[in-house]
Amino acid sequence: MQLCLKVISKIIANRLKSILPDLISEEQSAFVGGRQIQDNVLLVQEVLHQLRIKKGRSTYPAVLKVDMRKAYDRVEWDFLQDYLLKLGFHPIWLNWTMQCISTQSSCVKLNGEHLTYFHPSRGLRQGDPLSPYLFILLANLLSTLIKKAVDLDHITGIKLNRWCPSLTHLFFADDAIFFLHGTITECQNLSNILQQYCIATGQEINRNKSGIYCAKDCPLSLQQNLASELRVPIINKCGKYLGIPSDWGRSKKDMFSWILSRVHSKLESWKANLISKGGKEILLKTVIQAIPQYAMSTFKLPMSICRSIERSIARFWWQNDRNKSGIHWRSWDVLKKRKADGGLGFRDLI
Repeated sequence: MQLCLKVISKIIANRLKSILPDLISEEQSAFVGGRQIQDNVLLVQEVLHQLRIKKGRSTYPAVLKVDMRKAYDRVEWDFLQDYLLKLGFHPIWLNWTMQCISTQSSCVKLNGEHLTYFHPSRGLRQGDPLSPYLFILLANLLSTLIKKAVDLDHITGIKLNRWCPSLTHLFFADDAIFFLHGTITECQNLSNILQQYCIATGQEINRNKSGIYCAKDCPLSLQQNLASELRVPIINKCGKYLGIPSDWGRSKKDMFSWILSRVHSKLESWKANLISKGGKEILLKTVIQAIPQYAMSTFKLPMSICRSIERSIARFWWQNDRNKSGIHWRSWDVLKKRKADGGLGFRDLI
């Protein structure tokens, strides 16, 4: 029975995936073919850069980061079914989909013994191939409400310059970020939209992990009023957005130091004398060299960072004892060649 459910769920997900680009708004970048997470990262980086450096403006834009509390677990099945029916899905297809969602059962294991099974009344199972697509369909409702508010001039968003379109929001699955024209009225309108969305879908905003970031020259009194209307704290630093730091300074080396920290912590946790050469090669290629890959897909890392990672990899490769560096019998230029050319095939980061 469980195997049949997985097969049916996968078939429905594959059928649904082909029509998602026509149903999901462009502001949602997750689980839709042809859209990349890097687009959201670059847009947010540009907006935050403008908020930090631009001065002498007549208006004060702001950025609202929203975190949903247990987003997948709080989806209301009744509303999801009605919403999918409103979108035009066939009742037979909808019945199959709801059967995949609602026939699940759970059990708690206490002191080594399984308690009585129970059936949940809401939520989507994480790991199910159908769950991500259903969730972004539901989250698209929030995007629709915001676009309707834009058409009614209740929300204006922000513009980086006079020629670019207005930016109002960006989504990546349950990660949401909103761009506001820093006025009390606009914050009230957005707060009402978020409240309506949460009541209908069962979602809840985690206000401790959410926050509003205002322009550098925005008066403190206005920042407090905006934060009070949205019921979120004021944040002076945006931290990381989708895994990439957003608070840029004068030194790129300092901003990407977290990559070096992760590389060094991984290498220090491994005991070189207990790992074979083959094991070292697999760990270095699949773990260490994959750490900077995501950041490098969006930004050009400083040469010093790349060289430092390569030195750490070479040191670990030749190291036989934690307290001794080992003899480097071949240079790194040889190790990063293809195996057919006499190297080991390590990725060239520079």
